[in-house]
Amino acid sequence: MNGEMLEQHQDARVNELLEAGRAAFNAGSPRQAHDLWREAASLDPYDERVWVALLDVLETDADVRVCLENILAINPLNVGARRQLRALEARAERI
Repeated sequence: MNGEMLEQHQDARVNELLEAGRAAFNAGSPRQAHDLWREAASLDPYDERVWVALLDVLETDADVRVCLENILAINPLNVGARRQLRALEARAERI
């Protein structure tokens, strides 16, 4: 497989994992969704969609912070992620 074909295969696999994770999440299986989306993140850590999906299943503020920071590293113009990170930081300051 040449580089372009490998990249296309990887993109297709990431899309499959994203869809399977969403189906698992919608079926009430957040742990399975988490595992699928983490696999997608390992295949393509620069896919913003993966990190946005992971936000739905992360449980700790530390994990949410890392996820939001990854989203903003990929797309500094993501207003929603920036807003969520500011809110998280504000909550942490009040504690």
